[in-house]
Amino acid sequence: MVSYNGGLYMPIFRSYPETTFGGEFETEADYRDPYVAERIALLPSKPHNHTASVRTTEGPANESGE
Repeated sequence: MVSYNGGLYMPIFRSYPETTFGGEFETEADYRDPYVAERIALLPSKPHNHTASVRTTEGPANESGE
């Protein structure tokens, strides 16, 4: 996920031209390019913690209450 100028962008689902992030080119942005990289904030997805405990509900989990 990318944050730029108050907006959030998801390049994994859609291609954005460099002009979206203040560049000159209509070609797809190269997020490793120094010009683009200094203008955007790459937001990592929330990492999964495999050691976190799993909470369970008290009592039955089905709708009928049985």
